[in-house]
Amino acid sequence: MPNYDVLMKAADGRLFLPVRGCAAASNLLAKQLAAKGIFRGKRANIEGHAHRPEADYSFCYLSDDEGRTWRKSHGTILIWKDKGFGGMWPADEPCMVDTADGDLLMFFRTTLGRIYTSRSGPVDTVLRGGPWSPDKTTHVKAPSGVYWDNPLPTSLAAAYTPCRVRRIPSTGDILIVWNQVSADEIRGSYSRCRMSSAISKDDGKTWQHFKTIDRSVLPPAGRIEPEAEPAMARAIEWVGEVPDDWGHLDYPNIGFCQDNVAVSWTRAVPEPLPGQPQGARLLVAPVSWFYSEDKAYESPKNAPKLIVGDPGTQVRALWLEDRFLVNLTDVAAALGRKVSLNMYGTLHQMLTCLKVEGVYDRSGMDDPRNPVLQVKVK
Repeated sequence: MPNYDVLMKAADGRLFLPVRGCAAASNLLAKQLAAKGIFRGKRANIEGHAHRPEADYSFCYLSDDEGRTWRKSHGTILIWKDKGFGGMWPADEPCMVDTADGDLLMFFRTTLGRIYTSRSGPVDTVLRGGPWSPDKTTHVKAPSGVYWDNPLPTSLAAAYTPCRVRRIPSTGDILIVWNQVSADEIRGSYSRCRMSSAISKDDGKTWQHFKTIDRSVLPPAGRIEPEAEPAMARAIEWVGEVPDDWGHLDYPNIGFCQDNVAVSWTRAVPEPLPGQPQGARLLVAPVSWFYSEDKAYESPKNAPKLIVGDPGTQVRALWLEDRFLVNLTDVAAALGRKVSLNMYGTLHQMLTCLKVEGVYDRSGMDDPRNPVLQVKVK
């Protein structure tokens, strides 16, 4: 099936409809496999995607007669990492733009911690026969959109969630809106907790002007560098207790009106708190707003320090909205423990992930010169 609002009309009038297919394991496995945690005092499935086999793939339909008849692109698109030695991965919920030279560029959600893209241009070549028919030749000729290259990773850190791309009419640059999150944030169950935008001036080769549009729990971010090597990124099996304001920001869309950009998305929070935003969200801003740059959030100068354990080790932490955001590995090390995977989230979440109960000494929090929160465990 296609995603919403992805039908594209090229300059020559040809229509392109990118679609996805879902090759997934049985519903029985779907019921058994998920990341577990606690939300508002109750055990819950925190994340389901990528915890059972899903080999989602993409292709597109083409029409040269304004949609009366359609033909399918050749084959299907899957990520073939490192020529197959790195496995085969989903290329899901595609959307596309046309490039400056007339080719097409398709964008995918994947489980590899990045946005991936595939390119399609005109094909006019001769294919030779294989080892069993070496003398056989086939002339292959097709326009853009019929044959697609193997998807390649962009430099955009991303969750396994859909993005949206459009070409800005007034500048010709590409605008993308997506869930920009790090692999550690994904492992902490925050794959849909930040909505970002960025701009490419070279048909998706490089990206700049990173903005935070919306967020839940996570701090505002400028550009997030992805892990050096694309790899499976999903929530760990037990993520502990997530905050009460945890929720999902996803499924963005982009439109243009004169010199303004309209960005819509969905904000879904299980059992929303009083006054907590919920449902369809909308940002309308001048095009120029998307060309400014956000910086990564830093703790205020008067933020308290975090001391964990007994006698106590200072732990790297970000102070945001009266709580600490920390790495699981740092908290575990301060408590003399080891963990196999890191994740990022609130201090309380890390302690409950380690299945310990924190004892909070807040007596030093009001020290104007050296505020400190001391945390020990029972």
